[in-house]
Amino acid sequence: MDVIPLAGMLFVLLVILVITGAVLTYPLFRRLGQALDVYLEERKKGALPASDARQLEELIRGLHVRLESLEDRQRFVERLVDERTPELPESHHEPGS
Repeated sequence: MDVIPLAGMLFVLLVILVITGAVLTYPLFRRLGQALDVYLEERKKGALPASDARQLEELIRGLHVRLESLEDRQRFVERLVDERTPELPESHHEPGS
């Protein structure tokens, strides 16, 4: 069997598949591009989608709660250190002497 006719048939089949794929996916990619343009325009204006704004608000509230908790813990540790640390007398001699 000769390979040349088989290669020609495979090439024609490949070209047909590529053209058909492009024709079928063109409307999908065009709509996707339009949606992306709209999204980028909204983002340039500074408008966030409602779901993103809610997620951001929840994240900020969570961070605020954690920060307050850390502040309370820091105050507690500082109070414990102040209570347990005796006052050391100041030395007037030079170190290393």
